Amino acid sequence: MLALAFINQWPPDWQRAVEQVFASLQAQVGRELPSGTIHLKLVNDAEIAALNQQSTGQNYATDVLTFNYQEGADDTYGELADIV
Repeated sequence: MLALAFINQWPPDWQRAVEQVFASLQAQVGRELPSGTIHLKLVNDAEIAALNQQSTGQNYATDVLTFNYQEGADDTYGELADIV
């Protein structure tokens, strides 16, 4: 089963909206999504710019960063991805 982990405080209506999007995705795919956890975190421009610099070497704020733990991973312990 796919689980969402909201890392920091999210407005309740935003959290419900994201949960509904993932439920809709599951229904549209028509098959079980991978089991595991996707971590979601809201950050400000300074934090995402620092994460972007650290992970890609690009020194600027971006809209979204994703880290997929399934690509080439032998041992993921159920962690699928981080989305910032």
